[in-house]
Amino acid sequence: MSTLVGKAYHPINGATEQVWEGFSWPCLLFGCVWYGYKGMWGWAFIALFLAVATAGVSWLILPFFANEQYAKHLLSRGYFNEKQWGERANTPMSGTISSEPNNVKTSAVSELEKLVALKEKGALTDQEFVQLKDKILKL
Repeated sequence: MSTLVGKAYHPINGATEQVWEGFSWPCLLFGCVWYGYKGMWGWAFIALFLAVATAGVSWLILPFFANEQYAKHLLSRGYFNEKQWGERANTPMSGTISSEPNNVKTSAVSELEKLVALKEKGALTDQEFVQLKDKILKL
């Protein structure tokens, strides 16, 4: 019932997650535990509450929407879809060093701004943020 429609790519480490469309059998079998396993804690609590409030009927309805919710969750966490990932691979790095010192300073600032935005989205852990920040500042 569900079909694989693509992958989502993490912008920093390149980790991939499969994106499915249609009915989610794992969500039907595991319910709120599936949401928690996927890191969607808000939906895990909502699914648990609905399962209790509806005497389990919601357990049969949520799997129809679970895969779409997970795809949106990945995009909100900063993951790229396949098209965005391909465009990113074809564009030159914005932090490349040129012969002009001003360009290096400007690109480092813009790279730091991008890192801060990714951290605020939750796509980076504190440790990843510090490592990447130190790497940029060493330019």
